[in-house]
This record gives sequence, C-alpha cells and structure tokens, in this order.
Amino acid sequence: MALSVAEAVQGGHARLAAAFNALDADGDGLISQAEIKAACLRLNIEMCPQELMQLVHRVDVDGDGFIAMHEFKRVQALKLHLIAQGILEQHELMPDERRAHIEQV
Repeated sequence: MALSVAEAVQGGHARLAAAFNALDADGDGLISQAEIKAACLRLNIEMCPQELMQLVHRVDVDGDGFIAMHEFKRVQALKLHLIAQGILEQHELMPDERRAHIEQV
C-alpha cells in the first residue's frame, strides 16, 4: 500500500532525527566536530582536521561551532531539493573513494 504524503513526511522526519541522534553521541542536541570525527572513524572515513572544520562551518548557520538539528535539517532539505530538481545526483554527495567505501559497508 502506498504511503500518504503525511506518512512519508513523518517517516522522513523520523529517519532524519535518527541520523542526527546517531551523530549526537552525548545527546546534548548538538553535533560537534569530535562527534563527526568519531562517526567517520567508525566508518573508516578519513577526514583531516581542516575538512572537519570546513564541514561544520558550512552547515553551522549560527556560528556556534556545532550543528544543531535545525541546521542539519536545512542541509538535508537542500540536498533533497537539488536531487529532486536533477541538479545533484545522489552519488555526487561525496568524493568517489568515500562513496565506494560506504557502499561496501
């Protein structure tokens, strides 16, 4: 049976919250550079300190050095919009070597 739009949106919010919570290891409602680094290490993804800093800086709208849920949602919404518009392909979201590793996991 097909999902209603409301059910699909609600399911999307639940998956987004689950992804955020998986990154927010200490449960403080913010994702730190250290939490991103720990997640990358679990996935065997190497990121240098500059890459981590750039990642957080690009997403961190309020400039507090952390990624809050509203900032996380904003980035995910933008990615989905770009994919829906055909501007960005799902496989273009990360460099080839990282994408290949995650696809193996």
